[in-house]
Amino acid sequence: MPSFNDIVSGEVNFNDILSKPLEKALANSDFELRLLEEGDIEVAEADLLMEEIFPPREVDDYKPSQLLSYVNNVLSIICLKGGVVIGSITVSCVGGDEKYMTVHSLGVDKEYRNKKLGSALMLVVHDIACELEINSISLISSDYGKPFYRSFNFTEMAHQSFEITLPFPKEVIDKKIADFQRMNIKAVGTKPADHIAPNQTITKRVTAGLNFFDAGIQKQVQPLTSQSLSPTYP
Repeated sequence: MPSFNDIVSGEVNFNDILSKPLEKALANSDFELRLLEEGDIEVAEADLLMEEIFPPREVDDYKPSQLLSYVNNVLSIICLKGGVVIGSITVSCVGGDEKYMTVHSLGVDKEYRNKKLGSALMLVVHDIACELEINSISLISSDYGKPFYRSFNFTEMAHQSFEITLPFPKEVIDKKIADFQRMNIKAVGTKPADHIAPNQTITKRVTAGLNFFDAGIQKQVQPLTSQSLSPTYP
């Protein structure tokens, strides 16, 4: 069995320990999942994603650059499409007899809020946790993220904290993967695009949000989780 550090260091590729159904669903999509490490050029882009999601006075607590630097046993995974970071999840692991995982931040570009990408990222860390025989996952959620976590059967505790004993229920996993597959089947062939002049450059600005988790709530900038390094509660 690999250790958490084996995955963090990249010695063990986390993609190799995903369940076969999830691995297949991701392979049939246009998304690429990668480990994010300190010094990677994508760190700044992942930070920008968090800046688009979390309030300015809190955002540093959720930036991958900060979490990778100051949190022990931390793992950050990014999702890219066309080389652009469109999603990120950062977790940490505490060992001992009762091993558990904490989700520190989860963010997705608002353009992909209906693609079930947040669910896929959560399933990835679930599979990693199960491979490592981690007992539970915990986090703190905003009001807008609660329906998302409840859909995985997380139990709401005090102070907006959520927790679940692993593994997730099989019917939940199957539904999440089926929903992701339905929304993200890779197109066969090349769809004709709008005409682009030979020397024309297309620049994509990353805009982020999480209202695809919010079951119809129209607020654009709300954190899905609010697990900070030194959390305070309202």
